[in-house]
Amino acid sequence: MVVDQEDLMQQGVETDLIYKSENLMAGIKKARNEKGFLTHKEVFGERKNMEKRFSPVLERAINQLIPEYFSWDEQAQDKCRMFMSSDLKFKFHQFILKEAFGIEVADDDAFDDAWSDMSTQDTTKFNAILLPLQGIGEDLFFLNEYFAIGKSLLDFETLYEYDFNDFQFQEADRKTRENYCARTYRGSLHSVWARLLIDGDFYYASLSMVSRYLAIELENFGDDYIEERIPYDFYPGENHGKAAANGCSVYDMRINANGLESQLKELQKRTWKYLEIAEDRIEKDYDKQSEQQVLILDQSSDKDPYLHILFSDWKVLQKIRFQTFMRDCHAFENKDHSALLQQLADEKAKLKIFLDEQYAEIMSSETENG
Repeated sequence: MVVDQEDLMQQGVETDLIYKSENLMAGIKKARNEKGFLTHKEVFGERKNMEKRFSPVLERAINQLIPEYFSWDEQAQDKCRMFMSSDLKFKFHQFILKEAFGIEVADDDAFDDAWSDMSTQDTTKFNAILLPLQGIGEDLFFLNEYFAIGKSLLDFETLYEYDFNDFQFQEADRKTRENYCARTYRGSLHSVWARLLIDGDFYYASLSMVSRYLAIELENFGDDYIEERIPYDFYPGENHGKAAANGCSVYDMRINANGLESQLKELQKRTWKYLEIAEDRIEKDYDKQSEQQVLILDQSSDKDPYLHILFSDWKVLQKIRFQTFMRDCHAFENKDHSALLQQLADEKAKLKIFLDEQYAEIMSSETENG
């Protein structure tokens, strides 16, 4: 019997999983107490099996949910994985959750509840098992971002093609807004989320231009320093959480700065303008230097393997192919991060001086007018 690929993607495949709809949390606790969990070896397999890209758990899921998958050519397999129906995706999630963690769920809401109860270590383990169903190329690279209908990562050979396409999309949206000002493309990656394998190990990653990374760090530093100068918190306004006309909830959180709300607002306003100018200056500098470098910052914690991968300019993005992502990154990698760290320290020092000056001016003006 030949299984039609389009039907699989649109409708999913019936399974013989046993569903439990009653008391999810009790079921989870029961499973955790009674089920002998799969070992790391059983979940991820021997090194030989890792090279085949599918763990035993995922391979069993595919054989049950898409029996003909391994008989298809690579193009058909890619199409199935990239454009899988939401129903079939859920069935994979359901199978893996039961087999690897002893948790049975009947629908998406139950899955979300179970997911929120899982530890960071377990969610990472789950995502690692699922990655071969999502990623492409040598590193099973998966870009955890939205694509236009009918589009996928397979439509872009290089990181530059993806980033420039996204820039054009964003620019088209900005043109519809009041006071539109055209932007020059110099690379626009800004904490784009990804997952991948590196030497057989699973990692989360964010992809950013160096200029955007520095801007993120400066914004966080500025926010923290402003809060030191003018402490504040938030409280819900009278309309917060009420139903809105569009079916969503009203966001009405307000600032309490102990009587200094107007001063805080003015300091934030001046800081945002400063950061906008600083980011543009830094971006132009890196574009002019065109060093074509990649910097890989390992920001992993014990249970959260995470890299922030930085790109100096748009020209190096043209050299990074999704099919050979890490190999290409390593070819242009600068392992000496001292210049970046020194630049960040210098930029923070300049921002601190600016904030001190603006704070003093705003508070002095308030005293004079008081």
